[in-house]
Amino acid sequence: IRLLELLPAHDLNAPIRVRLKSVSLLDPSRPTYEALSYCWGDPADPGMMWCQRKGWPNLDQNLWAALFRLRLEDRKRLIWADSVCINQADDEEKSWQVSAYMVPVSGR
Repeated sequence: IRLLELLPAHDLNAPIRVRLKSVSLLDPSRPTYEALSYCWGDPADPGMMWCQRKGWPNLDQNLWAALFRLRLEDRKRLIWADSVCINQADDEEKSWQVSAYMVPVSGR
């Protein structure tokens, strides 16, 4: 999977900066990360973040606001957020990721 490495910001009004990291869920030494659950916002009102010095101009406003609030001043944070960590232009990848995360519900 891909994870967002949310970089620290000493000035919490600074632009959001991230790196994308690939990790295997099968690797026992994989890093701990946080999964972010949120409602996608209006695509007509995007936010902006910087990933490896390249602008990511169409970031969902709700995700932008969450990242803005979640970043720390003194250390990075690893986050999984579906709209960025899953390639939304790749239907095969979306299908695989969704099926990999579906857990059967027992009972009813």
